[in-house]
Amino acid sequence: MDRQSAWQLYETEQGPLRGWAGSIQDSNLQDLGLWWLVRRDGEGSTAWLARGGPANQPALFLSPMQGGASWLSKGIPVNAGERYRFVCSMKREGERHWAHACDVNWISLVFEDDQGVPCRMDPEWDQPMIQVRCRNTQGWIKTSRSLSAPAGASFLRIGFRIDRGEPFMGDPYGFRRFWHGCVDTGKWWISGVDFSRIQVGSSRGGLLIEQPQGGARMRLVGPDNRTFFPEDSVVYEDGGECFHLKSHEVEMGLEPGEYTLEAMRGFRRSLYTGRIHVREGHLSRVCPVVDEIEPWQAGTWREGDHHNHLSFHGSTRYPLMSIDDVFRIARGEGLDYLSFCGEIVDQHAFADWRERGQPLLARPDGTYASSDFVSAVSHEVTQDLLGHVCVVHGPGHLEPGHPWWVSPTNAGVSRRVRQGDASGTIGAMVLAHPYHGVNQQTLWDVLPDAEKTCLQREMPVDVALGWADTMDFLSVEEPEDLDIRFRDYFRFLNLGLMIGVSGASDAYADQGTEIVGSLRTVVQADLLDMNEIARGYRSRRTMATNGPLLRLTVNGKGPGDRARGPGIQICCLAHSNWGLCRLQIMSSVGVLADASPEQDGWIRLEVEGSMDRSGWLVARVWGPGHPSLNMRSIPEGQRNLAGQWCVTSPIWVDVDERPLLPLKEDARYFIRWIDASCEAIRNRTEVLRNRGPHGPELRQRDVDEALSLFAQGRRVYEGLLNAAAS
Repeated sequence: MDRQSAWQLYETEQGPLRGWAGSIQDSNLQDLGLWWLVRRDGEGSTAWLARGGPANQPALFLSPMQGGASWLSKGIPVNAGERYRFVCSMKREGERHWAHACDVNWISLVFEDDQGVPCRMDPEWDQPMIQVRCRNTQGWIKTSRSLSAPAGASFLRIGFRIDRGEPFMGDPYGFRRFWHGCVDTGKWWISGVDFSRIQVGSSRGGLLIEQPQGGARMRLVGPDNRTFFPEDSVVYEDGGECFHLKSHEVEMGLEPGEYTLEAMRGFRRSLYTGRIHVREGHLSRVCPVVDEIEPWQAGTWREGDHHNHLSFHGSTRYPLMSIDDVFRIARGEGLDYLSFCGEIVDQHAFADWRERGQPLLARPDGTYASSDFVSAVSHEVTQDLLGHVCVVHGPGHLEPGHPWWVSPTNAGVSRRVRQGDASGTIGAMVLAHPYHGVNQQTLWDVLPDAEKTCLQREMPVDVALGWADTMDFLSVEEPEDLDIRFRDYFRFLNLGLMIGVSGASDAYADQGTEIVGSLRTVVQADLLDMNEIARGYRSRRTMATNGPLLRLTVNGKGPGDRARGPGIQICCLAHSNWGLCRLQIMSSVGVLADASPEQDGWIRLEVEGSMDRSGWLVARVWGPGHPSLNMRSIPEGQRNLAGQWCVTSPIWVDVDERPLLPLKEDARYFIRWIDASCEAIRNRTEVLRNRGPHGPELRQRDVDEALSLFAQGRRVYEGLLNAAAS
């Protein structure tokens, strides 16, 4: 829902309560007399529980089961220009998409003037209706939101509202019915509501932390090597127990002693370490400096992430986190762009806004941008049997299928993405976590098993037919086997098939574990613009990294380009803030060149050579692992010496009258892959029989369509087999 529509809904409901305000500075916000039940659609929609909260506090219960309900508080006095913090404890329970199936599911924090008229927010201000997206919390969670009282504000009114939604029954694939099927399981409890003024710069001892421009990931270590976290921050387990600030600056009360503040902003900026002495009765101040490292400055290579989520699987630690909040964290992680995998309602709301010309006052959640950061709300299409795909900067209104079925195929989704939309949106297709749950030993047992899901069965088909742009080489999947990824990537290239590499975190930003962008793609785009970034993916001008950065050229051409042979001049530069071990230039014949770090830690390689046949070159570099880095895609036994990697997409080298000669072994490998996958597709109907839950059984015509697509892909490999060398 966009800001304008939310305001219209709110003001319609709030109208009769104008002027209903009173000072509650000396009262308890748990007092039922300070709240007004605006609407209740059924007895089961809401209740005030005298002892339903933590420590037997009063609690408010809401549910969409019988339609929904809405509550508003009396006006709380405020002073214009001052900052405040809203705090409450919250518990949520429910299955799958129940929260997104509601038309309204929000906490409203609306300022009013002295006449009780809502103060419309400044266009740059956050939406005052905060969508609560999570389906579950880890029991009772204390959550907060900081906000500033705008000019003319005299009161703040707090509201809680749920409105049940109805599915769109015209959905051809049954996804929306499946999506709404669990709406009646939703339950929401609120307790411990508080609202108070934020005081910064008091005379007590402590530390005032100021964010650097654009934000940063920080870690504060004190006596006995204990880590400390500001109250107004988002804390993550990964990265060595670190945090991102929610506001520009925050004050912490600390015991006297010596502290160390560490900060980083991505991979191309320097690391910061500052020593702080905290004295009793004194407020120390610190602002980390994280400057760009010179060779990476002012380039056209952009760092970003295309696979990241908010409030879907499992439980949340930050139930008030918005998509815009995720974008701010991503910027603080040094990302230049983020293509967010929203739920389908999020992607459609973003597409509606884009089609209307991006009106400033009618922005949906997920439109945050700045001079050094761009973003889009897109979607991960989760066809569990065929494999998941991430649509970078998805055009139009995406229509994914029921995740248990095989329609539309990923190729069908890619065909729709290639068509673009009336707004001129350019999108790209990425094969997500392609080796979910398999290694070299189990691959041939898993592929034909119709019960096993999330593996990229459609990958060799989409690569052969040109429907995939990149494959996620670094992704959060079981790190059983790094070698299978290199082996299959090189097999595709040996067959002359166009596929690039990418990296993606698959992070759920609200869960406080993985950090968005900790696995990332580096893409070449002349302009910092989502269309240009999608073009970079489609041209395979990409790299995947979890720490190192490198630059590779062959005869002046970079990844995704074609160079003229047979003579080649290879230039490569690599660096990591956490050190490197080795750089290799790979080709169809193996390691073509390699290098080790120089005394300053950089790897520099310049070498000349010749290729007797058309082929490809890929650079890969690795270094020791570090707690600051996401090493989940690296087998545990390799992390000490090779816990960080950067891998490029290929540079193709053309030699006149000497075409690339595919190998029979590689063609046979993918034919076997396709045949095993077809067995799973044929058996999928029986696996799903009578399992529903929301839509018809898997249709035979959809099975036939998928099998026909796989047959097309198989014919490509048959042709390569016939043309191949033994």
